[in-house]
Amino acid sequence: MDRAKLKSRNILWPLQVLLVASLLGPALFFAYTGWSDYHRIERQSEDRIDRALDVVQEHTLKAFQTVERTIAETNEILRDLSPEQIHAEEARLQSRLKQTQNTLPQIEAIWVFDRSGHPLVSSTIYPVPRDLDNSDRDYFKAQVGQGGGTFIGNMITSRIGGFRFFVVSQARPSPDGSFNGV
Repeated sequence: MDRAKLKSRNILWPLQVLLVASLLGPALFFAYTGWSDYHRIERQSEDRIDRALDVVQEHTLKAFQTVERTIAETNEILRDLSPEQIHAEEARLQSRLKQTQNTLPQIEAIWVFDRSGHPLVSSTIYPVPRDLDNSDRDYFKAQVGQGGGTFIGNMITSRIGGFRFFVVSQARPSPDGSFNGV
């Protein structure tokens, strides 16, 4: 009997190996394929994210260059003009600022404020409301405290029209270097 059992085990052994191999082989193949595909897709995703970030960074730099150039042009238009002269020439200055704004679709409006936070001229509204006081806004306070540099503010709601936007501001230069508005 022992011989019969041994002989039957010898006959079934290759079948058992084939059964295990038929289950284990495809499982290992699918596991390897899944692992390989996962890492390939991960590499492709990282490459796509890197390319997208490069595009976003380039776009952001161009947008800020546009803003810096717009501020420089505005300062050149208003150079050496006192608040009284700006008020007297508001229609001409508004038209000139409007031309600058119209050439740059990413610029919604150009506003110039005096040292107390009251508007002097705007590219979008003529005449500017003289009683408007924006001295409490973060973009104004930052320029009074910092005395210069570019400030990028949070999203705010305008007091005229209720529009949502963010502000990029710089202090207006004066001939003696003191704070002259935003």
